[in-house]
Amino acid sequence: MPRWGASVTQPRDDRGRYTYKVGVGSVLAAGVIGIAAAVSVGAEGAGAGSTASTVLRGNAPSVSAPARAARGQQRSARIQRQLIRSGLRPSLQAEADSGSCAADARGQVREFLATHPCEAVYRGLVEVHRGPVAAVVAVAWIEMVELDDATELKALVDRPGTGNVDQLSPSEGTQVIELAEPAYASRQDGRLVTTVEVQPATAPVPRRVLEEIAEEAADGAIRPD
Repeated sequence: MPRWGASVTQPRDDRGRYTYKVGVGSVLAAGVIGIAAAVSVGAEGAGAGSTASTVLRGNAPSVSAPARAARGQQRSARIQRQLIRSGLRPSLQAEADSGSCAADARGQVREFLATHPCEAVYRGLVEVHRGPVAAVVAVAWIEMVELDDATELKALVDRPGTGNVDQLSPSEGTQVIELAEPAYASRQDGRLVTTVEVQPATAPVPRRVLEEIAEEAADGAIRPD
């Protein structure tokens, strides 16, 4: 499984957004002409940058698994509705709930979650289309127990090279063009931190289009329906 969330060099503001923004409708309408060989997603283990000696002490789920799953599904559906409003056609590929926050993360983010109380992590994977544009959107909702910890986590995950929550594997037959630097966006809503990583699928997609898709998905995490 590719580990998205590699270092991103573009500047971001305090909400994890890129400092420039392009209207998704106008950019997507222009279309994408170039075609490149698709890269099949390979299997890969849990994130690098963590060590076997990491003690997973930060997990403190107090909500039942069914309740967490229902809440995560509602959040996933809200982001999909936001993508539809932006003119994209989303197709949910996978979603999963976990109370083992650090086990689903990598790098410094894993270390942070291992030592700070975390309620749950919910992950979703959505493929989006519009005309020749196709991309895979990986979303992670990280719910902390303490507000200060959520704020610190967002500051950490927004820094390049610190890791992130591992994305789910695309469904069989889905091809992803794996970028060294996926498009990234994040939001914080109280104790909830949402991160988004976007990769092109099937054919190359302009960088700014990927970034705009990431922003639209992240907005769906905090924007009421």
